[in-house]
Amino acid sequence: MSRLTKALALALGAAVLLRLVLLAWLPLMDPAEGRYGEIGRKMAELGDWITPWHQYGVPFWGKPPLSFWMTAASLDWFGINEFAARLPHFLAGVATAWCVWNVARNGHTAQWAASLTQRGDGGSDQGSRPHEALMAAAMLGTGLLFFLSSGAVMTDAALVLGTTMATMGAWLAMAGIDEGQRRRQGWLAFLGGAVGILAKGPLALVLVGTPLLLWAAWNGRWRVLWAALPWVRGVLLMVALTAPWFVAAEMKTPGFFEYFFVGEHFHRFATPGWSGDLYGKAHHEPKGTIWLYAAGACLPWTVLLPALAVRRFLLARANPGAGHATRRDSAGTQNPPETLGPWNITPTEESRFVMLWALVPLLFFTVSSNIIWTYVLPAMPGLAWWAARWMGRNPGQGMRWTTAGVWVAVVAWAALAMVADRIGRLDRASAKALVVACDAAWARHQGAPSAAQQAARDGLRGDAAEPRLILLGRRSFSSHFYTHGRTLRVDALNEVGMRWPAAGVCLAVKEDDPDSMAAAQAGVQMVEALGSHHERRLWWVRRP
Repeated sequence: MSRLTKALALALGAAVLLRLVLLAWLPLMDPAEGRYGEIGRKMAELGDWITPWHQYGVPFWGKPPLSFWMTAASLDWFGINEFAARLPHFLAGVATAWCVWNVARNGHTAQWAASLTQRGDGGSDQGSRPHEALMAAAMLGTGLLFFLSSGAVMTDAALVLGTTMATMGAWLAMAGIDEGQRRRQGWLAFLGGAVGILAKGPLALVLVGTPLLLWAAWNGRWRVLWAALPWVRGVLLMVALTAPWFVAAEMKTPGFFEYFFVGEHFHRFATPGWSGDLYGKAHHEPKGTIWLYAAGACLPWTVLLPALAVRRFLLARANPGAGHATRRDSAGTQNPPETLGPWNITPTEESRFVMLWALVPLLFFTVSSNIIWTYVLPAMPGLAWWAARWMGRNPGQGMRWTTAGVWVAVVAWAALAMVADRIGRLDRASAKALVVACDAAWARHQGAPSAAQQAARDGLRGDAAEPRLILLGRRSFSSHFYTHGRTLRVDALNEVGMRWPAAGVCLAVKEDDPDSMAAAQAGVQMVEALGSHHERRLWWVRRP
């Protein structure tokens, strides 16, 4: 391992360590993490692996179950905590980065794989493939959006793993080194398609299939695309892995098909301000906003790569030919362009494939107004490989700049987390501190339960147990997660009915909701003020 490779590996290890620390340190954030974490917690609590539940008795039809399965299994194994909820999504991010490393290392034509001799920092770096692969994985892993989502309790990490597996498998099935590899990768492509479908739905196939079809049309390679992949058996595999859940979900909660396939896959993207969203609010952004989101999602690389481009341009003008390695074979003679795989894929065809992988997801969402910035994620693996190919034209320089960029990202994202905590952003976004204050009040006012009482409470699901926290007004899913479902949200205090605990309970009201604030102060006996948390006033109260 060369000095440059060791330096980049060290920086990448620091990024992984930082992300692991943040898994446990950051509280679960509302609305997305709180909602999806609580859906996973309910799945584990209820033992219902078919229907994700938005609330007790209210099914969640917005997404397929894979990410909830991941969260629920981890919570079942490791307990109800942030680290357990986030761990499988972090592992999905690591697996995605490995896929990018693998395709960048193995999915080359010989023109790009030819040995490069570049002296730098006291070491000899030969062979562009390992450098390019490591740079691609590093840039992907430390891009702001990917760094955040790889460990956030959302559906996106599972989706991007599926689309990346499928795209990588399809490319290596056409351009793999040997027949065995191509056969394995062909099956992996359809397995990735199944992962994407179970994570997000048929949209995953659109995100994978569109670049492949455009590449085949652009290069006249329809025969290659057909021959390289086991289409009939692969489609049957996808159907066998995905169809049973969709059928079971519709049978258990009729209406799922119409909402999911028509609403989530047509109206969400084609209908600006779609009012049929049952679980959130529609977004109405100007068309083309996805490109602004992409610029932010890829930080710090959207700053560092243009800076390197300017540097290379100025060096080239000052000294033409400087900073570029010469591609030579072992005998010292310059290599001619070569092709890859049994179908003789050319360097130009390879470049077109990488470009389409990077740009088609962004072009797909360019004409949509109802978007959020996580829609950039499926494009980020292709963007990272595309950038690494350009950086790899000068491996020594590219490795040094990538190492510096990773350290910039590590420092920046650590500072961002600390600043968010210092200014109270974490407290406003999560109910963790609210629940901690509530738990302390329960200990003061009711004391520790006996072992028999605790066992009886633990045996009850959240909506059947005595509530520990009452939310008056707007919902906070993270409060449901942290109280293990023992949060009761009501619009009016009379909705609590017979569920008032005799000795008292915590009551939280949004500070910017004057009507609810007045109703709370007039409707209960205030025993103790517990401060402000999560943009809510908290009291220990008794029913009058």
